[in-house]
Amino acid sequence: MLNSCYGDSNAYIVRDRFDRSQDGTELDSDSFAVQHMDVSAKCRLDKVQKWVSCKADGYLEGVSLRWTTSGARYSTDPVFEFPLNDQELLADDLKVSLEYCSNSSCNNLIRIVSLSQLEVPSKKTTPPPPTQSLVFPFEITENYDPITKSFGGLSYSGSYVIGAFAGGFGEDLWEVRGKKNPDLLLEMVPETVLIASGSGTVKITEQQFYGDDIDPEGQYWTDWEVIIYMDNGLYYIVYDHVVDLMVQDGEAIEQGDPIGKGRPGRIGVPGSSSFQHDVDWVEWGLNRAVGPNDGSLMDQQLDSWAICWEPYLREDHQVFVQRALRKMGELGFDYGDSVCLTDEFKHNADTESVIAW
Repeated sequence: MLNSCYGDSNAYIVRDRFDRSQDGTELDSDSFAVQHMDVSAKCRLDKVQKWVSCKADGYLEGVSLRWTTSGARYSTDPVFEFPLNDQELLADDLKVSLEYCSNSSCNNLIRIVSLSQLEVPSKKTTPPPPTQSLVFPFEITENYDPITKSFGGLSYSGSYVIGAFAGGFGEDLWEVRGKKNPDLLLEMVPETVLIASGSGTVKITEQQFYGDDIDPEGQYWTDWEVIIYMDNGLYYIVYDHVVDLMVQDGEAIEQGDPIGKGRPGRIGVPGSSSFQHDVDWVEWGLNRAVGPNDGSLMDQQLDSWAICWEPYLREDHQVFVQRALRKMGELGFDYGDSVCLTDEFKHNADTESVIAW
Protein backbone atom coordinates (compact mmCIF):
# COMPACT_ATOMS: atom_id res chain seq x y z
CA MET A 1 0.00 0.00 0.00
CA LEU A 2 1.47 3.35 -1.01
CA ASN A 3 1.07 5.96 1.66
CA SER A 4 1.25 9.75 1.33
CA CYS A 5 3.82 11.38 3.56
CA TYR A 6 4.11 14.75 5.13
CA GLY A 7 7.02 16.85 3.88
CA ASP A 8 8.68 17.17 0.48
CA SER A 9 8.75 15.26 -2.79
CA ASN A 10 11.75 13.20 -1.66
CA ALA A 11 9.57 11.42 0.91
CA TYR A 12 7.96 8.08 0.18
CA ILE A 13 6.97 4.73 1.74
CA VAL A 14 7.22 1.60 -0.33
CA ARG A 15 4.69 -0.46 1.64
CA ASP A 16 2.97 -0.76 5.00
CA ARG A 17 2.60 -3.88 7.12
CA PHE A 18 0.36 -4.35 10.15
CA ASP A 19 0.89 -6.64 13.10
CA ARG A 20 -2.05 -8.47 14.56
CA SER A 21 -3.54 -6.99 17.71
CA GLN A 22 -3.42 -9.02 20.90
CA ASP A 23 -6.85 -10.55 20.27
CA GLY A 24 -5.76 -11.76 16.81
CA THR A 25 -7.94 -9.35 14.80
CA GLU A 26 -6.45 -8.59 11.39
CA LEU A 27 -5.71 -4.89 10.91
CA ASP A 28 -6.48 -3.84 7.35
CA SER A 29 -6.53 -0.05 7.21
CA ASP A 30 -3.97 2.73 7.27
CA SER A 31 -4.74 3.42 10.92
CA PHE A 32 -6.39 1.42 13.65
CA ALA A 33 -8.47 2.03 16.77
CA VAL A 34 -7.75 1.28 20.41
CA GLN A 35 -10.19 2.64 22.96
CA HIS A 36 -11.76 5.12 20.49
CA MET A 37 -8.43 6.28 19.14
CA ASP A 38 -7.50 6.43 15.46
CA VAL A 39 -3.70 6.23 15.53
CA SER A 40 -1.59 6.61 12.41
CA ALA A 41 2.12 6.73 11.67
CA LYS A 42 3.66 8.47 8.68
CA CYS A 43 7.31 8.48 7.64
CA ARG A 44 9.29 10.46 5.11
CA LEU A 45 12.75 9.94 3.61
CA ASP A 46 14.90 12.87 2.59
CA LYS A 47 16.94 11.32 -0.21
CA VAL A 48 19.37 14.25 -0.34
CA GLN A 49 20.17 14.49 3.37
CA LYS A 50 19.63 10.73 3.88
CA TRP A 51 17.39 11.46 6.86
CA VAL A 52 14.21 9.67 8.05
CA SER A 53 11.39 11.47 9.87
CA CYS A 54 8.33 9.72 11.31
CA LYS A 55 5.31 11.20 13.08
CA ALA A 56 2.48 9.69 15.15
CA ASP A 57 -1.02 11.22 15.02
CA GLY A 58 -4.44 10.51 16.50
CA TYR A 59 -3.40 9.30 19.96
CA LEU A 60 -4.93 10.47 23.25
CA GLU A 61 -3.20 11.86 26.32
CA GLY A 62 -1.79 9.13 28.54
CA VAL A 63 -0.98 6.76 25.68
CA SER A 64 2.64 5.55 25.63
CA LEU A 65 4.49 5.56 22.33
CA ARG A 66 7.65 3.69 21.38
CA TRP A 67 9.34 3.91 17.99
CA THR A 68 11.97 1.33 17.02
CA THR A 69 13.91 0.49 13.88
CA SER A 70 15.43 -2.73 12.58
CA GLY A 71 18.68 -1.41 14.05
CA ALA A 72 19.11 -0.32 17.68
CA ARG A 73 17.33 3.05 17.65
CA TYR A 74 14.24 3.88 19.67
CA SER A 75 12.27 6.91 20.79
CA THR A 76 9.22 7.60 22.97
CA ASP A 77 8.45 10.99 21.39
CA PRO A 78 5.62 11.61 18.89
CA VAL A 79 8.19 12.61 16.25
CA PHE A 80 11.03 10.19 15.48
CA GLU A 81 13.88 11.58 13.34
CA PHE A 82 17.34 10.23 12.58
CA PRO A 83 20.08 10.14 9.92
CA LEU A 84 20.74 6.88 8.12
CA ASN A 85 23.98 5.25 9.22
CA ASP A 86 26.49 3.45 7.01
CA GLN A 87 24.97 -0.01 7.43
CA GLU A 88 21.45 1.21 6.71
CA LEU A 89 22.67 2.92 3.55
CA LEU A 90 23.75 -0.49 2.27
CA ALA A 91 20.24 -1.95 2.77
CA ASP A 92 17.30 -1.90 0.36
CA ASP A 93 14.75 -0.90 2.99
CA LEU A 94 14.35 0.00 6.66
CA LYS A 95 11.62 -1.20 9.01
CA VAL A 96 10.21 1.40 11.42
CA SER A 97 7.74 0.24 14.09
CA LEU A 98 5.40 2.28 16.27
CA GLU A 99 4.09 0.53 19.38
CA TYR A 100 1.52 2.34 21.42
CA CYS A 101 -0.18 1.19 24.59
CA SER A 102 -3.21 2.25 26.58
CA ASN A 103 -3.55 0.49 29.93
CA SER A 104 -2.68 -3.14 29.13
CA SER A 105 -3.59 -3.01 25.42
CA CYS A 106 -0.77 -2.55 22.90
CA ASN A 107 -0.59 -2.57 19.12
CA ASN A 108 2.13 -2.12 16.51
CA LEU A 109 2.10 -0.26 13.23
CA ILE A 110 5.00 -1.02 10.90
CA ARG A 111 6.33 1.14 8.08
CA ILE A 112 8.85 -0.09 5.50
CA VAL A 113 10.93 2.78 4.13
CA SER A 114 12.47 2.08 0.73
CA LEU A 115 16.19 2.92 0.53
CA SER A 116 16.89 1.27 -2.82
CA GLN A 117 16.86 4.54 -4.78
CA LEU A 118 19.46 6.28 -2.64
CA GLU A 119 22.67 7.16 -4.45
CA VAL A 120 25.28 5.34 -2.38
CA PRO A 121 28.37 4.14 -4.31
CA SER A 122 29.12 1.37 -1.78
CA LYS A 123 25.79 -0.25 -2.62
CA LYS A 124 27.19 -1.28 -5.98
CA THR A 125 29.64 -3.79 -4.50
CA THR A 126 29.20 -6.62 -2.01
CA PRO A 127 32.39 -7.82 -0.29
CA PRO A 128 33.07 -11.50 -0.88
CA PRO A 129 32.99 -13.93 2.07
CA PRO A 130 36.26 -15.22 3.56
CA THR A 131 38.05 -17.60 1.21
CA GLN A 132 38.63 -20.06 4.07
CA SER A 133 36.16 -22.14 6.06
CA LEU A 134 37.06 -21.16 9.63
CA VAL A 135 37.29 -23.21 12.82
CA PHE A 136 36.58 -22.58 16.49
CA PRO A 137 39.62 -21.18 18.34
CA PHE A 138 40.29 -24.40 20.29
CA GLU A 139 39.77 -28.13 19.97
CA ILE A 140 36.14 -29.28 19.93
CA THR A 141 34.46 -32.55 20.92
CA GLU A 142 31.13 -34.19 20.09
CA ASN A 143 29.82 -34.50 23.65
CA TYR A 144 29.56 -32.58 26.93
CA ASP A 145 31.59 -33.95 29.86
CA PRO A 146 29.50 -33.61 33.06
CA ILE A 147 32.48 -34.45 35.29
CA THR A 148 34.70 -31.60 34.06
CA LYS A 149 31.71 -29.42 33.07
CA SER A 150 33.25 -28.90 29.65
CA PHE A 151 32.39 -29.24 25.98
CA GLY A 152 35.73 -29.42 24.21
CA GLY A 153 37.60 -26.32 25.37
CA LEU A 154 34.40 -24.57 26.50
CA SER A 155 33.92 -24.44 30.26
CA TYR A 156 30.51 -24.47 31.94
CA SER A 157 32.05 -23.68 35.33
CA GLY A 158 31.96 -19.90 34.88
CA SER A 159 29.19 -17.34 34.63
CA TYR A 160 28.18 -17.28 30.93
CA VAL A 161 30.07 -19.89 28.75
CA ILE A 162 29.47 -17.87 25.53
CA GLY A 163 28.66 -14.17 25.26
CA ALA A 164 26.80 -13.42 22.03
CA PHE A 165 28.11 -11.44 19.07
CA ALA A 166 26.56 -7.92 19.20
CA GLY A 167 25.39 -8.54 22.75
CA GLY A 168 26.08 -6.09 25.52
CA PHE A 169 28.55 -6.14 28.37
CA GLY A 170 28.33 -7.21 32.00
CA GLU A 171 24.89 -8.70 32.61
CA ASP A 172 23.64 -7.92 29.07
CA LEU A 173 25.67 -10.46 27.09
CA TRP A 174 22.57 -11.76 25.28
CA GLU A 175 20.69 -8.44 25.02
CA VAL A 176 20.71 -6.05 22.07
CA ARG A 177 20.93 -2.71 23.80
CA GLY A 178 23.39 0.18 23.99
CA LYS A 179 26.97 -0.54 22.96
CA LYS A 180 27.51 -3.92 21.37
CA ASN A 181 30.39 -6.35 21.60
CA PRO A 182 32.07 -6.96 18.21
CA ASP A 183 33.49 -10.26 19.52
CA LEU A 184 32.29 -13.53 21.00
CA LEU A 185 33.15 -13.93 24.69
CA LEU A 186 34.29 -17.48 25.45
CA GLU A 187 34.92 -19.10 28.84
CA MET A 188 37.38 -21.98 28.58
CA VAL A 189 38.80 -24.83 30.57
CA PRO A 190 41.97 -23.53 32.27
CA GLU A 191 45.16 -24.01 30.22
CA THR A 192 43.20 -24.55 26.97
CA VAL A 193 45.44 -23.77 23.99
CA LEU A 194 43.99 -21.32 21.47
CA ILE A 195 44.49 -22.24 17.80
CA ALA A 196 44.43 -20.26 14.56
CA SER A 197 40.91 -20.20 13.13
CA GLY A 198 42.34 -19.47 9.70
CA SER A 199 45.67 -19.14 7.91
CA GLY A 200 47.32 -15.75 7.60
CA THR A 201 49.83 -13.25 8.94
CA VAL A 202 50.10 -12.43 12.65
CA LYS A 203 50.18 -9.05 14.34
CA ILE A 204 50.53 -8.86 18.13
CA THR A 205 50.01 -5.94 20.53
CA GLU A 206 50.82 -5.94 24.24
CA GLN A 207 48.04 -4.59 26.50
CA GLN A 208 48.00 -3.32 30.06
CA PHE A 209 45.33 -4.69 32.39
CA TYR A 210 42.18 -2.62 32.81
CA GLY A 211 41.90 -0.28 35.79
CA ASP A 212 42.51 -2.10 39.06
CA ASP A 213 42.77 -5.60 37.57
CA ILE A 214 45.51 -7.70 39.14
CA ASP A 215 46.79 -11.25 39.00
CA PRO A 216 46.73 -12.39 42.65
CA GLU A 217 49.39 -14.98 41.84
CA GLY A 218 51.69 -12.36 40.31
CA GLN A 219 52.29 -14.40 37.14
CA TYR A 220 50.90 -11.94 34.59
CA TRP A 221 51.12 -8.15 34.37
CA THR A 222 49.89 -7.69 30.79
CA ASP A 223 48.09 -9.66 28.12
CA TRP A 224 48.10 -9.55 24.30
CA GLU A 225 45.86 -8.91 21.33
CA VAL A 226 46.64 -11.30 18.46
CA ILE A 227 45.34 -10.52 14.96
CA ILE A 228 45.51 -12.87 11.98
CA TYR A 229 45.16 -11.05 8.64
CA MET A 230 43.59 -13.11 5.84
CA ASP A 231 42.65 -12.51 2.20
CA ASN A 232 45.19 -9.71 1.75
CA GLY A 233 43.77 -7.89 4.76
CA LEU A 234 40.11 -7.92 3.69
CA TYR A 235 39.29 -10.10 6.71
CA TYR A 236 41.09 -10.45 10.01
CA ILE A 237 40.62 -12.54 13.14
CA VAL A 238 41.01 -11.03 16.60
CA TYR A 239 42.03 -12.85 19.78
CA ASP A 240 41.86 -10.38 22.68
CA HIS A 241 43.38 -11.04 26.13
CA VAL A 242 45.85 -13.79 25.24
CA VAL A 243 48.67 -14.94 27.56
CA ASP A 244 51.56 -17.38 27.09
CA LEU A 245 52.06 -16.37 23.45
CA MET A 246 53.08 -19.10 21.01
CA VAL A 247 53.38 -16.85 17.91
CA GLN A 248 55.59 -13.95 16.85
CA ASP A 249 54.73 -10.65 15.21
CA GLY A 250 54.78 -10.95 11.41
CA GLU A 251 54.74 -14.76 11.45
CA ALA A 252 52.80 -16.64 8.74
CA ILE A 253 50.69 -19.34 10.38
CA GLU A 254 48.35 -22.08 9.22
CA GLN A 255 44.87 -22.92 10.42
CA GLY A 256 45.13 -25.02 13.60
CA ASP A 257 48.52 -23.68 14.69
CA PRO A 258 48.78 -22.79 18.42
CA ILE A 259 48.32 -19.10 19.34
CA GLY A 260 48.60 -19.02 23.14
CA LYS A 261 46.16 -19.32 26.04
CA GLY A 262 43.20 -17.32 27.28
CA ARG A 263 43.50 -14.91 30.17
CA PRO A 264 42.95 -16.68 33.53
CA GLY A 265 39.68 -15.73 35.20
CA ARG A 266 41.50 -15.07 38.47
CA ILE A 267 42.83 -11.83 36.97
CA GLY A 268 40.48 -9.00 37.81
CA VAL A 269 39.29 -6.83 40.65
CA PRO A 270 39.11 -9.06 43.74
CA GLY A 271 35.56 -9.39 44.99
CA SER A 272 33.93 -8.31 41.70
CA SER A 273 31.30 -10.41 39.93
CA SER A 274 33.70 -11.02 37.01
CA PHE A 275 36.36 -12.53 39.25
CA GLN A 276 36.37 -16.25 38.28
CA HIS A 277 39.12 -18.59 39.44
CA ASP A 278 38.05 -21.71 37.54
CA VAL A 279 38.01 -20.54 33.89
CA ASP A 280 40.17 -18.86 31.27
CA TRP A 281 38.52 -16.49 28.81
CA VAL A 282 39.10 -14.75 25.50
CA GLU A 283 37.34 -12.34 23.15
CA TRP A 284 37.29 -13.80 19.65
CA GLY A 285 36.21 -11.69 16.68
CA LEU A 286 36.01 -11.66 12.90
CA ASN A 287 36.28 -8.32 11.09
CA ARG A 288 36.16 -7.06 7.52
CA ALA A 289 38.19 -4.02 6.51
CA VAL A 290 36.12 -1.08 5.27
CA GLY A 291 37.46 2.13 3.79
CA PRO A 292 37.77 4.32 0.67
CA ASN A 293 38.42 2.24 -2.45
CA ASP A 294 38.29 -0.96 -0.40
CA GLY A 295 41.13 0.27 1.80
CA SER A 296 42.84 -2.35 3.95
CA LEU A 297 43.46 -2.15 7.67
CA MET A 298 46.91 -3.57 7.02
CA ASP A 299 47.80 -0.23 5.42
CA GLN A 300 45.85 2.33 7.43
CA GLN A 301 43.74 2.62 10.55
CA LEU A 302 40.12 2.69 9.42
CA ASP A 303 36.82 1.75 10.96
CA SER A 304 35.90 -1.86 10.26
CA TRP A 305 32.84 -4.08 10.13
CA ALA A 306 32.41 -6.67 12.86
CA ILE A 307 31.15 -9.93 11.33
CA CYS A 308 29.43 -12.79 13.13
CA TRP A 309 31.46 -15.98 12.96
CA GLU A 310 28.81 -18.66 12.81
CA PRO A 311 27.95 -18.72 9.05
CA TYR A 312 31.64 -18.88 8.12
CA LEU A 313 32.60 -21.78 10.37
CA ARG A 314 33.31 -25.22 8.97
CA GLU A 315 30.15 -27.35 9.06
CA ASP A 316 31.24 -29.61 11.93
CA HIS A 317 32.15 -26.53 13.97
CA GLN A 318 28.71 -25.01 13.29
CA VAL A 319 27.21 -28.23 14.66
CA PHE A 320 29.43 -27.90 17.74
CA VAL A 321 28.18 -24.34 18.35
CA GLN A 322 24.55 -25.46 18.19
CA ARG A 323 25.16 -28.32 20.63
CA ALA A 324 27.04 -26.01 22.98
CA LEU A 325 24.18 -23.49 22.95
CA ARG A 326 21.57 -26.16 23.69
CA LYS A 327 23.65 -27.40 26.62
CA MET A 328 23.83 -23.83 27.92
CA GLY A 329 20.04 -23.72 27.93
CA GLU A 330 19.77 -27.10 29.67
CA LEU A 331 22.10 -25.89 32.43
CA GLY A 332 20.32 -22.56 32.97
CA PHE A 333 22.68 -20.17 31.20
CA ASP A 334 21.39 -17.35 29.00
CA TYR A 335 21.57 -18.45 25.37
CA GLY A 336 19.92 -18.17 21.95
CA ASP A 337 19.31 -20.17 18.78
CA SER A 338 22.47 -18.63 17.33
CA VAL A 339 25.53 -16.83 18.69
CA CYS A 340 24.65 -14.02 16.24
CA LEU A 341 22.29 -11.33 17.52
CA THR A 342 22.88 -9.59 14.18
CA ASP A 343 24.92 -10.43 11.09
CA GLU A 344 27.37 -7.52 11.10
CA PHE A 345 27.79 -3.88 12.11
CA LYS A 346 30.31 -1.08 11.87
CA HIS A 347 32.47 -0.39 14.90
CA ASN A 348 35.44 1.73 15.87
CA ALA A 349 38.53 -0.41 16.34
CA ASP A 350 40.19 2.22 18.52
CA THR A 351 37.49 2.30 21.21
CA GLU A 352 36.02 -1.21 20.88
CA SER A 353 32.66 0.55 21.12
CA VAL A 354 29.99 0.39 18.49
CA ILE A 355 29.50 3.73 16.76
CA ALA A 356 26.90 2.74 14.17
CA TRP A 357 24.60 0.01 12.99
